Amino acid sequence: MPAFKNELENNILPFWLSHMQDDEHGGFYGRIDGNGTLHPQANKGAVLNARILWTFSAAYRLLKKPEYKAAAQRAFDYIVDYFIDTDFGGVYWELDFNGQPVNTKKQMYAQGFALYGFSEFFRATGSAKALELAKDFFHLIEKHRDNSAGGYLEAYTREWNAIDDMRLSNKDANEKKTMNTHLHILEPYTNLCRVWKNPQLHEAQRKLIAIFTEKILDKSGHLNLFFDEAWNVKSSGVSYGHDIEASWLLWEAAEVLGDAKLTEQVKAISLKIADAAAEGLQPDGSMIYERDGEHTDADRHWWVQAETVVGFLYACKNSGNEDYAEKAARAGQYIQNNIIDKTGGEWRWSRKADGSVNRDDDKAGLWKCPYHNGRMCMEIIEHFKNLPIMKKALFPLAAAAFSACAPQSQSNIDKQAAEIVAQMTLEEKIGQMAQISIDMLCKGEDTPPTSTMQLDTDKLRDAVVNYHVGSILNSPNTRARTTEWWNNAIVQMQEVATKETRLKIPILYGLDEIHGATYVAGSTIFPQEIGLAATWNPAHAKRMGEIAAYETRAANVPWNFAPVLDLGLDPRWPRQYENFGEDPYLSSVFGYQLVKGYEGDDNRVGDATKVAACMKHFIGYSVPVSGKDRTPAYIPANVLLEYHVPPFQAAIDAGVQTVMINSGSVNNQPVHASYELLTTLLREQMGFKGMIVTDWEDINNLHRREKMSPSVKEAIKA
Repeated sequence: MPAFKNELENNILPFWLSHMQDDEHGGFYGRIDGNGTLHPQANKGAVLNARILWTFSAAYRLLKKPEYKAAAQRAFDYIVDYFIDTDFGGVYWELDFNGQPVNTKKQMYAQGFALYGFSEFFRATGSAKALELAKDFFHLIEKHRDNSAGGYLEAYTREWNAIDDMRLSNKDANEKKTMNTHLHILEPYTNLCRVWKNPQLHEAQRKLIAIFTEKILDKSGHLNLFFDEAWNVKSSGVSYGHDIEASWLLWEAAEVLGDAKLTEQVKAISLKIADAAAEGLQPDGSMIYERDGEHTDADRHWWVQAETVVGFLYACKNSGNEDYAEKAARAGQYIQNNIIDKTGGEWRWSRKADGSVNRDDDKAGLWKCPYHNGRMCMEIIEHFKNLPIMKKALFPLAAAAFSACAPQSQSNIDKQAAEIVAQMTLEEKIGQMAQISIDMLCKGEDTPPTSTMQLDTDKLRDAVVNYHVGSILNSPNTRARTTEWWNNAIVQMQEVATKETRLKIPILYGLDEIHGATYVAGSTIFPQEIGLAATWNPAHAKRMGEIAAYETRAANVPWNFAPVLDLGLDPRWPRQYENFGEDPYLSSVFGYQLVKGYEGDDNRVGDATKVAACMKHFIGYSVPVSGKDRTPAYIPANVLLEYHVPPFQAAIDAGVQTVMINSGSVNNQPVHASYELLTTLLREQMGFKGMIVTDWEDINNLHRREKMSPSVKEAIKA
């Protein structure tokens, strides 16, 4: 389906191509944390690299794009050159960023994923070396089969001797056999069966299937998780994600053998497991992580949601019951609304049980990879796009959600922006940097309570087509307008901008609404920020932001010039009511929540109910020496950093998209022209990555008031 192809090609894969390729040390970086920060010296894990190899190999096999083949080749070469232990065989568990082994244990789970990657690379490229490696790893795994009780032990030392700590991760039980490792030996064996018709392989596959049906499967339909060497169950928990993943991988493992009787037997078991997994589904369509007795981990992990989509699609295919497709569709909608990171790209690790974004776990790392979500998209592209079930139930709605809102990775956005800028004339660049008041573009009378005020299309075309103006602000005559008026006006502007200009760049429209959608008639008016702060309840700030954003977007306006984060330290200053008061901590907490209200917890400002926020007025605006607005301030460096910076830093931490600059000067530096304040402090030290907007006429003021430029033209360069 096009929507899932779009998600794969315009979000998931570009993230790894643009952010994770390690050109200095080879291969791929080891980690990007949950806040989007790259850790270039993080260790590199075998599982992550093998999964990257599989993902890009499969993507190249399906889509034939050379950049996917290049990424797969990069992963293949790095695993061969650095991860494979040439003395004792197998792959190391973990390397440092230079490629030196730091954890040499031989985890069977990692050997399975290496085989999986090699076999898929062969399927995609025909590499004879990859096929030979896949066969070698099969023989290596079989060499260490437990010929007495069956199955495979969890881990060994580098030399393939017994090891005390066999765990995959700290949260796992230290037991000799696990469901998880057997599932991810079964999976690569299935893939190898597609390219190598070998009796020993087929026999090993049958034995693995039997282990699942006879040892691992519980009578409840769930899969037991941990076992001793003799297959005695050593755990009581349920992993809903592994249940639903195993339901389709187990069926696939039987189907590839071409044994119709076995396939039918496993199909029935597969549906039983899927039904058991459905116990983890929630009313919002998501699936929770796991349960153990009375303890439930209700986090919604990225990989669990992806496997939910695929598992229930296969259940529908194998049963003809469209209820399963509905479950898959609702999980897909949940992913689109809650898991995809529409600003930073890729998918988040999870949503916590309370619905908040989990930033504690990685965006990319030892366990966070493009394998589950990439595989979900590729399974649908390869196996489900033409099936009737994809046109029924809720699935078209889920696909539409992916298609309409599928994010572009930041690299794609930057690339498109760079391409447009490269085409611009100097006049077009100047016009795009200009923001004018809508009053310049209107005609008609506006005497309350009546009004004939409307856009003058000739003036609009002159500004947008001839002068290339890129942004418009304000409400005509500073009066509230109906949503009908706003939508008609905004549509007219965008029609001209996107159909009558050479580069077809939309107009960016903004309103100055500090305490509710004050320029939208019939909207909710809230207290000014000083009154909001007096409640001492930050939840009120977030709720005000949510309502104001909703009502502003109802007017088709996506940008709001708020919150005000200046400190109210001088009672002479005439705009005291606009801020949260004099306390930096209170201003920080309320400012953070107001930004989240405007932009959403995940700062998804493309959402039809959210707006881009604009923190203002950076920095020191509220403490002029004279007490008069827009006049010079003198602030010691320690006071600036300890008092004035924290509220703005909190807004940046909240993900605020834009900032408006102080109209005056600080310590004899006009802030609009201060490299120290706007680049060194704001960009480099505070980490602001969004858009900067000037305040009213302040580029002109660099010439007229500050006298730092001989002309307005030269002031623009400042």
